[in-house]
Amino acid sequence: MCPDSSHKTAITAGFDYLDCVEIYYGSDKLISITIKESGVSRSKLFITNKYKAIAGTPSLDETENVIDKSLASMQTRYFNLCVTLACQSDDR
Repeated sequence: MCPDSSHKTAITAGFDYLDCVEIYYGSDKLISITIKESGVSRSKLFITNKYKAIAGTPSLDETENVIDKSLASMQTRYFNLCVTLACQSDDR
């Protein structure tokens, strides 16, 4: 996997907000590599991670498992913001 040079350029130019989405395969790992290669400290970055719940409102266990997996993939200890995308059907 090669990190996108635009991400590295953005980070080294001073952009400090990274919006990651779990559903885009491999993005967590690529962003992790980019952060390491940029030389910018993790504490200087604000990282948002999102994931889509498969069916309705996710359980706390499901949410924790997805976040833990994403943290491991990104090789970081925390996200500044986590968002769960839980869409409801029209069949209310």
